[in-house]
Amino acid sequence: MSGLRTSQKQLDVASHNISNVNTPGYSRQVVEQKADDAFYNGSNYYGTGAYIDNVSRAYDQFAARELTLSTTHLEEANVRQQKMMRQVCKFLIV
Repeated sequence: MSGLRTSQKQLDVASHNISNVNTPGYSRQVVEQKADDAFYNGSNYYGTGAYIDNVSRAYDQFAARELTLSTTHLEEANVRQQKMMRQVCKFLIV
């Protein structure tokens, strides 16, 4: 039964990822599955199933940092452009 519950949770997370693929800022989720401890009956080991250890966000820190830096540089350039346009307008009006 635990394998069915584990598989259902993985399907739920996959469905959630698909539903939010176009959501700005969304980072997909990843399911971490582990096996339960085996049962030893004296002569054989028997598997006891699996469980969800964790559901975490897939997040690329390098890409996020680069995006932040690029956005910062773009905004700095926009501010410089606005200041220069004001100076040009003042020069042309005078």
